[in-house]
Amino acid sequence: MYKVFIVEDEIQLQEFLIKNLKKHYNIVGTAASGEKAISMVSEAEPDVVLMDINLEGKIDGIETAQRIQENHKVAILFLTSRKDDEALQKTRRIKPFGYIVKPVDLSHLKSNIEICIRMYKELAKSDQAPASPNKSLKDFDLEEVTDGLSENVGKVSMEWTDKSRLEISNDNDLRQYWIIDK
Repeated sequence: MYKVFIVEDEIQLQEFLIKNLKKHYNIVGTAASGEKAISMVSEAEPDVVLMDINLEGKIDGIETAQRIQENHKVAILFLTSRKDDEALQKTRRIKPFGYIVKPVDLSHLKSNIEICIRMYKELAKSDQAPASPNKSLKDFDLEEVTDGLSENVGKVSMEWTDKSRLEISNDNDLRQYWIIDK
């Protein structure tokens, strides 16, 4: 069972996510602040971190995600009410594995988590993994990456919609866009 860590400062939403996602995933921790999330992720060792942007404490979700990625190999999936261009542009620098605007349908969230984790795992075992110093995510062979994704989320297709946007969709008509730095 995949391990999910939730970083959300709205306690009612955090409890709702725990209640509904624990049916499908191992919820290995929660935090309402970036500082707490950073300290807890090492011990929790999640497969994915669901990250809100607006958090309690001194650092926001974008900086929290960046600090987590500097020290841990974990996929970040933003789940936020922020849909402004400024927030979207700031998230680009850390290359998250998704950006979902609240409110979100639980079946879409589950599909996004599945795609996020599977894609991250495929990229991690690929010789084109993000850790390769001269490669960025846009250099990946999309056909190679999608081969392992369809087991739980249906047929997955990916295509570049322009030079910096990757559209990912599945046969449940889920659409997810990733903004990739050039």
